[in-house]
Amino acid sequence: MASSPRAAEGFVELRPAPVEAVRGNDSWAQRETVTLGEAPSAPGGVRSRTWRVGDVFAGRYQLTAMLGEGGMGTVYAAWDRRGRRPVALKLARPGSTGRLEGARLARLVREGQLGQRLRHRNLVPVLDAGQCGTEPFVVFAFVPGARPLPAVARDLGWRECLRLMRDVADGLAHAHARGVVHRDVKPENVLVGAGGRAWLVDFGLATACDLPRITADGARLGTPPCMAPESIAEGRYGPPVDVWGLGVTLYWLLTGVLPFRAASPTELVREILERDPDPPGRLGARVPRRLERLCLRALAKRPEDRYPDAAAFRDAVETCLLARRSQRSRRVSRKGLRWASGGVLFAAGVLLAICCWLACSTA
Repeated sequence: MASSPRAAEGFVELRPAPVEAVRGNDSWAQRETVTLGEAPSAPGGVRSRTWRVGDVFAGRYQLTAMLGEGGMGTVYAAWDRRGRRPVALKLARPGSTGRLEGARLARLVREGQLGQRLRHRNLVPVLDAGQCGTEPFVVFAFVPGARPLPAVARDLGWRECLRLMRDVADGLAHAHARGVVHRDVKPENVLVGAGGRAWLVDFGLATACDLPRITADGARLGTPPCMAPESIAEGRYGPPVDVWGLGVTLYWLLTGVLPFRAASPTELVREILERDPDPPGRLGARVPRRLERLCLRALAKRPEDRYPDAAAFRDAVETCLLARRSQRSRRVSRKGLRWASGGVLFAAGVLLAICCWLACSTA
């Protein structure tokens, strides 16, 4: 795909963003999702209250801890007094003026709407969504013991990486089948439970084919190092954009670095638009060639050269896992055959020796 200087310049003008990302680097977890080219909110907006641990939101949810803060919202651990259970409560994050801007409010409302139509074992369920006064909120099930993917990635082998990616892709396939595109698939939007199960989270930038647009024409949404070429150059979003995000996440898991790295936002954009990523094996990742091809196909520049959607990516991951099991089974079978053959020859030799001894004794 040819580089688009205009896209690159607009990307840089609106908000530079840090691009370094390696395992264990705190800047990765702190990087914000950015909105590029969106029309600024009208003056005013909704005055936001500052929420603190111990406060009770909507007369029901008592805040017990802040779990995380992103570009669009803040997530708190909370106690549901009515349901008598722990939950995760997401509130819109105020803009630089201290007010809740229209786009952020609309996106949180949208996230609640979409979450209530998505029910899958690899998507954290939405328990409640609504508005308290002028402030929208979304309540998610609390997943005890779950940690962000960057916190556990260092200790994973490639098979564990593939199993996690299969989970994420399966949840995303459920969304794609219902016309929902996530638009911000990246490592820190994956949670991993103590049993090795993965959840895809944060549908704050998601869109659906049957809902009205929130984003202004020409806007670019996403986390810069993880954005697909067509999103940067043309503002296009469809299932292949999420496949690109799956490819970025898998590449990062296998190598410890993002596929596209640069010293400046301008260089980063050009890298994404023009350069093919280094094969993981070239960076020292000891992975099967089939897995390397899978990862690089998900990062193809042209959307039509990638897997068409998350279901196709998931199936490719499953095929890769099954192929390795099959090879392992064949190796075990061949070893067993060699052992059996050796045993037959040994038994035949013993039998021959006995026969010779008997013949000599008779003579």
